[in-house]
Amino acid sequence: MIFGFDNNKIFTNIFLPIMNNNFNMARYRELNEKEKIFDSQGKLFLAENPTEFRELLTYQASVEIQMMYNQKNNCLLLLDKYIHHLISSFEFVSEFSKMEKNAASEADKILQDYEQLSVFSIAENLEEFSNITDQISELCFESWELGGPSEDEFYSSMKDLYFQFKNYLDHRT
Repeated sequence: MIFGFDNNKIFTNIFLPIMNNNFNMARYRELNEKEKIFDSQGKLFLAENPTEFRELLTYQASVEIQMMYNQKNNCLLLLDKYIHHLISSFEFVSEFSKMEKNAASEADKILQDYEQLSVFSIAENLEEFSNITDQISELCFESWELGGPSEDEFYSSMKDLYFQFKNYLDHRT
């Protein structure tokens, strides 16, 4: 979930139109400026205009999804290492979390640089990719919780996701 919003609903209703119709730079700048104005007034954009706030989040998240997609081969390699018992679940979770943080950091840099953002493009049809990486992320998060999946359940789920991920990538190239 992103800020308490259902990822699948956000993705289907908002991300897909943005991602499939190119990034609307003018609209993103407008929303970003509105957020800065509200911040300077000590107001929350979410409270003042929830619809536009969600729209701004979708632009930001679409860039982050693209940054994660740019790491797709490393993600597949990491899954491969885990399911072939070359790394532990702890190492897998740690490395996957680093990949997500890296994607978020790169997205933040691009979102702050309008010149770089003006030539930025988002790959088409990232819904399946996003769904798979969201499931991996969720499992990683749950693995740290008390009562989370057992090691065998975690492995089995990751193995299934590995094959989904591999199949997804095989059909994109």
